[in-house]
Amino acid sequence: MKPFDLFGLLVAPVIVLGAILNGKLPRSNGFFLIALFLILNTILALKLGPKNGVREGVQAVELICFAAALSIYHTEFDWHRMARWFLAVALLITAYNGYWHISNGFTVGWKRLDEPKLLFSYAPPVIFALMLMYRRQASAADYAIVAAIALVLVLSGERKAQLIFALHLALLCAVGYLRIWVLAAGGLVVGPLLYIVIMSDNYLRQQFTSTVDFAAPQTFTLVEMADPRSGVTQSNGQRIFAAQFSAELIRANPIWGIGTNGYHPLVQRSYSWLPPHFLVSIHNEFQRVAVENGLFGLGVYVLPWLRSLAQGLVVARRQGMRRGGIYAMFFVSFFVQCFFEGAGNEAFMAFIMMALLPEFFRSTASNSAPVLPAQARRPSMPARARLA
Repeated sequence: MKPFDLFGLLVAPVIVLGAILNGKLPRSNGFFLIALFLILNTILALKLGPKNGVREGVQAVELICFAAALSIYHTEFDWHRMARWFLAVALLITAYNGYWHISNGFTVGWKRLDEPKLLFSYAPPVIFALMLMYRRQASAADYAIVAAIALVLVLSGERKAQLIFALHLALLCAVGYLRIWVLAAGGLVVGPLLYIVIMSDNYLRQQFTSTVDFAAPQTFTLVEMADPRSGVTQSNGQRIFAAQFSAELIRANPIWGIGTNGYHPLVQRSYSWLPPHFLVSIHNEFQRVAVENGLFGLGVYVLPWLRSLAQGLVVARRQGMRRGGIYAMFFVSFFVQCFFEGAGNEAFMAFIMMALLPEFFRSTASNSAPVLPAQARRPSMPARARLA
């Protein structure tokens, strides 16, 4: 049992019960949409038997309790202090992650430890959010930090994090924090060197070519995807195969799906002759929900995403483009994580945080630091004299 499971089952229910006894209830729309999907996800798990339903029910309880605690107490959090502590801990964990990989002979590809690799996706938006809140435009030190993050992400080989980072750079340019010409100049200087480094390492070259190949429209037979000589990487082959098999399952079970947790055992039974890397869970939470919970379940799952996206536009209009940019960076991080990652607590946690984003930003709108340089927040000397 992981630490989060212990917290969700033992600590969060006590916190929520204490809040309810004091008259505090989770009243946010985001929380109710989270609970609605998790309950439906549990009910549809019963299609595969009571044991599967109980297992999903226990997970739903811990996730609902965690979401309820966030919904009740998020207004009391000191988000800025939490962000700084998060980054301090993230730096230590990332340093250990790099040390562990290098000491075990992996100079690149720092993604063999599941939980630490999540920081490649979630630490950059926190860093960029703090930058946006305290400076009008990026300083030379900020560009150096951006370059350092880019280098770490290239060495990590974590393609989800690299995509998230690229989208974050676009958002930072859109709100006027980063200058496009500086990034372009840096890209012209560093790009060729980076390309040489990538092409000189087998793992980085494979990650690069697999990304390019996956983005290009291609058609492969199942035999070709299973043959390592075809040039299709294991990751791309599994995703293409899962998409084809998922389409068949959705056509056969369009409304309610095959049942929660039904895909993995079904693909193992139906295609036992395929290589093991094909016989894993779906690496796309939207796709998994459509297969296992049907189009009805997918509709329920998408509702919080649509609400959060719409509220992001409200944040940008009412609180300014900079806070809207911060909101968009977190939304993008959660979306990419769910769109390219398999089922599990990691995907559910991203779903919960995304669904509660509107509540988080409403609670911080009045008590957060202005998104301005410190100098701009200080009154001028004549103004201070008048106040005196």
